[in-house]
Amino acid sequence: MIQHIVHCGPLPATAGATCILNPLKPKRDVILDLSGIERSTGLDVAPVVHDLVVVGAYVLLADGALSRGDKDDPLAKKWHRDIVLRVPVNDPALWGAASHALVELLQWATDDSWHLEFRKGDDASQLTLNLEAASTERATCVALFSGGLDSLAGALRLYDEGDRPVLASHWTTDSGRINREAVVSRLRLAKPGWRFPNAVLHTMRAPSGGEAKEYTQRSRGVLYLSLGVGVALQFGLDRLVVPENGVTSLNLEQSAQSVGAMRSRTTHPKTIALFCALLASLGIGVSIETPFFDSTKGEVIKEAIARGGEDLAQRTVSCAHAMWSSSIRPHCGTCSQCVDRRFAGLWAGWDDAKEGAQHSVDLFRDSLPAGEAATYSEQYIRFATDVLEMSRDMFIRRKDVFRAVEDADDPTSELLRIHSVIGRHAEQINSAITDVWAVNQKDYLAGRLPGDGLLARIGSLVFRKADWLQCAERIIERITPGLRKQFASARPANENAFQTTVDALQSAARLDLEREFPTVSYAVIGTRPDFSAWANPNSAEPDLFIELKLVRTKAQVRTVTDEILADIPKYTQRGRKALFLVYDSGGFIADDRAFAAPLEAMGEVRIAVLR
Repeated sequence: MIQHIVHCGPLPATAGATCILNPLKPKRDVILDLSGIERSTGLDVAPVVHDLVVVGAYVLLADGALSRGDKDDPLAKKWHRDIVLRVPVNDPALWGAASHALVELLQWATDDSWHLEFRKGDDASQLTLNLEAASTERATCVALFSGGLDSLAGALRLYDEGDRPVLASHWTTDSGRINREAVVSRLRLAKPGWRFPNAVLHTMRAPSGGEAKEYTQRSRGVLYLSLGVGVALQFGLDRLVVPENGVTSLNLEQSAQSVGAMRSRTTHPKTIALFCALLASLGIGVSIETPFFDSTKGEVIKEAIARGGEDLAQRTVSCAHAMWSSSIRPHCGTCSQCVDRRFAGLWAGWDDAKEGAQHSVDLFRDSLPAGEAATYSEQYIRFATDVLEMSRDMFIRRKDVFRAVEDADDPTSELLRIHSVIGRHAEQINSAITDVWAVNQKDYLAGRLPGDGLLARIGSLVFRKADWLQCAERIIERITPGLRKQFASARPANENAFQTTVDALQSAARLDLEREFPTVSYAVIGTRPDFSAWANPNSAEPDLFIELKLVRTKAQVRTVTDEILADIPKYTQRGRKALFLVYDSGGFIADDRAFAAPLEAMGEVRIAVLR
């Protein structure tokens, strides 16, 4: 793994730096504009505030400057990065003492290795923190504010319950800034008794520094929390409110093959706990509140409508791809945030036709061809329906649920809270699906809706495939594109080369397959599979076994067929499921279904011919 040394601050850079993050003109590489926090107080920013915000900002900027590999790298060998971050601060000794806590937080949030080096700040005198002109003498707390539904509902609740929040925001794109400013303006009109001062941090790559190389930005939660606490300290406040619904905060795995830090952990309970540990190590006494942890997205939308009106709620933007959206349709319609917003809003009772018009893809009426959009929507529905069928004991045994409570003072109570909110979420999604069908069934039955749309997928129960088959299809979907790129110019030399490539691809895709799983007894399955997987995450042992076969000549089609015929009973006679990945390197299999169907008829096996 290549180690990236990131020098933060003005030049000259320290020796060996592979990446420069210089925020000062004339040759700046990044924009680190902290002029969003100071005007209303008229006070110089406190050194600890400066350090907290600057460290969080440099972490995010470094995250964006170092690529994890692009789509042309099917093995995603760069996903895990080794980063040395050299940061200027006012108090290097204090930050050095707290570095262990910060490293633990960053490694959890980003899945990378971090090494931190702090030096006496060489840019502190030239960076200021400002807040737009507004009276804050009555401010009681700080609330994170993105311009989305949850942050709006949080600001409205705080105001109605007597709090007077300062809103802390971060932006990197003009579209994000414009959307947020529009919501803040309307919020002020809805609640004229308070100005809702908005502290804004702007960070991005400077034009001279070129485009950002990485957009996953798993460290953004660290910056958001740092910004919120920094604003609180600047105004002498001791409360930071993080308004995020519990379902989004937990971000539970919606399939057994959706794991790792590729799933955002921005406001996950463990992220909050690790950040609080960092604050303690820095001697900072600001508490963090998560008032919507017991709420679903639908419940948050209902509250936003009740407190501010439907028009204000629908002015918010929740899309993960908002930077590429238009002002007329600010939502893509198919990302995780858009899917959740659409179903939750329907359950909450707002005007779904008006909402749908703001989405580039109408989730309920447009085509959803096979791929990421269809897969996520199917997993979203499958997760909700699975939860409805799951006992409480089975639910709380999930590994990702336990991970959410491992830092809790009372894990048992937290498990019950999580079960309650996820259970209500599942019920609300089920109710929304019923409503979608009622509204659109006439068009669907008349053939006026696409055959690959969401209703067609629901009607065909494609999302209800057995766990092992869902897992098998997911493996095929993730591995196939990489195989095509990897073997575009040269066929695999032998079956071992094929296995090695699949191993790299599954690791890059975070499939968590085990190669030649060593703890599965020969007595259990009678053979040693090439790979094994947990289709059911609660299974005590792997329950899907994967065999790889390579066809390099026409004559080998019969040989591979005989091998599969011999292997299938070893699994099916013991009640096991198997996936056979057959790489046809020269188009020697004339009819894929004719080849696979007789073999699949022998039991619970899936035969996939890959090219």
